Amino acid sequence: MNITEETYGSTLILTCKGELTEDSLDAFKQVIERYFPPPDHTNDRENHFHTPKKQDRNQAESNSPTLEQSGNSNVNPQQTTPPVRGLVLDLKAVPFIDSAGLEYLLDLRDRISERLGEIKLVNVDENVSKILEITRLDGAFEQFDNITQAVRSI
Repeated sequence: MNITEETYGSTLILTCKGELTEDSLDAFKQVIERYFPPPDHTNDRENHFHTPKKQDRNQAESNSPTLEQSGNSNVNPQQTTPPVRGLVLDLKAVPFIDSAGLEYLLDLRDRISERLGEIKLVNVDENVSKILEITRLDGAFEQFDNITQAVRSI
């Protein structure tokens, strides 16, 4: 999966190209988790009492994006971007999402909601739209025809 990142204020805009499946999910998660790291209390389902190691916390802190990483090169790289709260996913070039991709999107929606943010889908492919409808998740994500409308709604 190819992902293009752009920030607009406190909104992250990701333009995705390729299928969002179990096989491509790791690449998608890497980008997402730089902006929306999982809370410290998140753990795998078998280990309900996992306490993050100091290394985990340091690693999460080092993954915080800077303005330079988000594409704004004429700003002091020592400054960090304002916290990203909203997410717009442009899915025009995403022809398929499997159950692992859908599950991750639902978890991500909940994580962003906890931060008082929102996730919006844009340019949803006809096939993906049908998948969302069949799984009854079409109402779980607000959908827009263009990025501008989606960003303004956050």
